[in-house]
Amino acid sequence: MTASLFSLPPLVAADGRFVPDVLLTVQQAAALCGCAEMTVGRRLRKNALPGARLVDHAGTARWFIPVAALAHAGLLPTEQVGAPGSVPDPGSVPDPGSVPDPGQPQGHLQHLAEENVSLRNTVLALRRDVEFLRVEAERTFDESRELLNRVKKALQQYLHSNLAELNSAIGRPLFDDTNIGFQGIYQWDVSLMSGGERTVFVMFGPSAWADNEQDIYHSWDIKITEPDYSRLVIGNRKRRELRQSSVSMSDILTGLESDHSRLLNEIADAVRDAPSM
Repeated sequence: MTASLFSLPPLVAADGRFVPDVLLTVQQAAALCGCAEMTVGRRLRKNALPGARLVDHAGTARWFIPVAALAHAGLLPTEQVGAPGSVPDPGSVPDPGSVPDPGQPQGHLQHLAEENVSLRNTVLALRRDVEFLRVEAERTFDESRELLNRVKKALQQYLHSNLAELNSAIGRPLFDDTNIGFQGIYQWDVSLMSGGERTVFVMFGPSAWADNEQDIYHSWDIKITEPDYSRLVIGNRKRRELRQSSVSMSDILTGLESDHSRLLNEIADAVRDAPSM
């Protein structure tokens, strides 16, 4: 897109900036800003161009827009617009039929207009990139959440179906149920229940990280100094201790058939080490 400069009125001040009070038509404004005429039209319909006026010109109603309004609406960089009261530099008015000299203010005007076109194209490209990244982030978040939900369900199913074996490893019928608690970003755990009370938490992913790194509820006195958050974390409520499990989230998803009792033994060890549990 190339701005048409020969139809623009003198609007460059002696300091090289645009005179704010110069009035432009919609076509001239679009050429100066390096945008589509419909973009200027949308700003007009939203009353986002202060000082714009509709004038009857040769029997046709036409909009005339002050340069300052274009900066107000974000169509021109504000630093390119001069102070109120500035006037066009007489040197910016070309002789009839002459070609603008790049070394003169009119040539500077062309440079600014072309720079605005380039800037607007860059902004449009960045907006497309941001939209792409937003869509990708949403897709990745949804996929991660789905994966964590699969781990959560598989972990609960494994623990619930092996409560008898876990109690046998402990040496007494301590646990009678499992619970997955609330849904949410920090609720990726399965609780082992004893008499209706959550006594041991088997955590993973965001929940394991939040409890070990932030512990906003001050639940733990003993934490993991070199955690591996790809693996499960066992939280003993009575002892206020977190322990790293050797079982990974991927182990839960693929199954523990080859080493069926590994996680159960780790939970049993955590319980046996706790006083009066």
